[in-house]
Amino acid sequence: MALLAGCAMLSQLFPSESPYRPDDISDAAVRLPGAESFIAGIALKDLIDEERAETAKMGGLGPDGGVRDPDGGGSSEDGGWDHVAAFIARCFQDPATYEVWVDLDRAARRWKVIVLPEAPCTVKIIGGGAEYEIDADTYEILHRERME
Repeated sequence: MALLAGCAMLSQLFPSESPYRPDDISDAAVRLPGAESFIAGIALKDLIDEERAETAKMGGLGPDGGVRDPDGGGSSEDGGWDHVAAFIARCFQDPATYEVWVDLDRAARRWKVIVLPEAPCTVKIIGGGAEYEIDADTYEILHRERME
């Protein structure tokens, strides 16, 4: 009897994945936990907003707010907006470029979040991404450190 009670308790510690799957989604759909998704979104949005701000400082945003096309004949050496700069800006402003790792420190009530570039457009680029500490109650970013 004690063995059965112990097994029942253990099964509660490791709940099985929900058997429910919405009808109107493809087989490629991914199930994401809500809290982790929310926290990942906060960090990812913050990082992409910083990337956009850097692009704006370099004159790389168009009137519509998107990355503008390169200058005709311009180069980064003469202050122009070249093809490489436009390519990198588009890459680092695309959420699909990144993977996000989240870890809740229950005792400290803080999330540790690491955002890393993980796309083909970043293969020859060193750096990128960021590490965050986010309050688990207020969702405020307490600390951010860019990985340059």
